[in-house]
Amino acid sequence: MLNQEQTDLFIGTLLGDGNLGCSAPGNEWRYRASHGPCQREYIFTKYNIIKDFCGTEPKLQIKPVDKRTGKQYITWYFNTLTKPDFEWVANMFYKWVNKPSRTGEIKLYAEKDVPINIKEFLTPRAIAWWFQDDGSAKWQGHSNAMRFSTDSFSLEGVKRLQDALQELYGIESTIEKKKKNSNQYILYLNEKTALKFIALIRPYIDPSMTYKLPRQSEK
Repeated sequence: MLNQEQTDLFIGTLLGDGNLGCSAPGNEWRYRASHGPCQREYIFTKYNIIKDFCGTEPKLQIKPVDKRTGKQYITWYFNTLTKPDFEWVANMFYKWVNKPSRTGEIKLYAEKDVPINIKEFLTPRAIAWWFQDDGSAKWQGHSNAMRFSTDSFSLEGVKRLQDALQELYGIESTIEKKKKNSNQYILYLNEKTALKFIALIRPYIDPSMTYKLPRQSEK
């Protein structure tokens, strides 16, 4: 079973860059984390917390240059083993839906959204993991305002996060569309609220990730 520290990591990073994968309904799930080369220390911090569920340490993946973009993608990543211990978390975040593939064939996919009961699991440490994965300063060096890239979640899911932050910690936020006429949304914290938010998560921020905090907050 996941202990509290591991649960906070799973909840927070599944709101961010983390993913649980499963080949078909009824099978066991595995967790995957991946980050760019500059976040090597951060991914090893994650790994050290849940390494009991892993078979190997994080690895460096260097892909060939993408012909479409001309860029070469380099990442650090690790996967856990497939484990029944993850099923309860997966059932919160994922539902199986039929969607068309790139070829037009209808296939079954595990689709992620913010759990209905997220308020029960949104501890300060889980929130810190979420911020480190998908949070950022809105205008680094000029403002304490912050934002979360919640564009992969439904509007209803983002509202659940908004309500949980308000009810649990008195942290107010606004939801804005990522682009005009899009169905993707970003969660914003204004300067006043962000200072309260920073005080909440600072004890749980990995030393390698403090660069994401608004620099004006240091004053």
